[in-house]
Amino acid sequence: MRRHHRGERRFAGLQRLALGLAVALSLTAMATDAEAQKRGKRVAADYFKQMIVLSDSSFPASFDNEKEFIAFMKKARLSELYPEKKEGSWSFFYMAFLPRPNKRGKHVVTFYDITKRDKPITVTDSATYPTQSNQRAISGSYTLDRPFFKPDHVYLMTYSQGSTGEVLAEVEFTLKPYDAERAARLKAQREEEARKQREANEKRLKDINNPDLEWEPPNW
Repeated sequence: MRRHHRGERRFAGLQRLALGLAVALSLTAMATDAEAQKRGKRVAADYFKQMIVLSDSSFPASFDNEKEFIAFMKKARLSELYPEKKEGSWSFFYMAFLPRPNKRGKHVVTFYDITKRDKPITVTDSATYPTQSNQRAISGSYTLDRPFFKPDHVYLMTYSQGSTGEVLAEVEFTLKPYDAERAARLKAQREEEARKQREANEKRLKDINNPDLEWEPPNW
């Protein structure tokens, strides 16, 4: 018996477009959930198993506990994305929750236009190489540019194992046209995130240069 991975039957015989699309991608590995699993607690990687969560805000580097992790992702997840400018691109952050800890090696992120469900089209794909193994949550960011991506179209994003083609996580989303009110909120939100990041960086630099925090050898 041949086992079909999620999405395999639905997208058999896809028409592929040769697009020279440059997509910026940054991958970071989130903290492992192994300890939480040992304690028998529900972990985010199981709650969102084989899903990709999209957000217009960056994700925290860590969470105090799994309950907080799950609550944040439920609140942050989006199914519609808006551009910041008229005729602008769509930028977002994502987190892919894998069914099992990842192995080092090639992974592939693929975008399909599924607006016409009976005629899906592969828009673009890109290879990624996570820097850490044994993770079940991997995050990154993308910017989707016109004319390859279009407003009022529905897309499927998949995160796959490069060596086997197995789809590990996926999400459907819609790209929406420019909305001035939403764009203003998004701009203010990202400016606030940038301000907090600058303050955090400045604090780290001050801590590094603080003589009170410098290590001194013991006086034997």
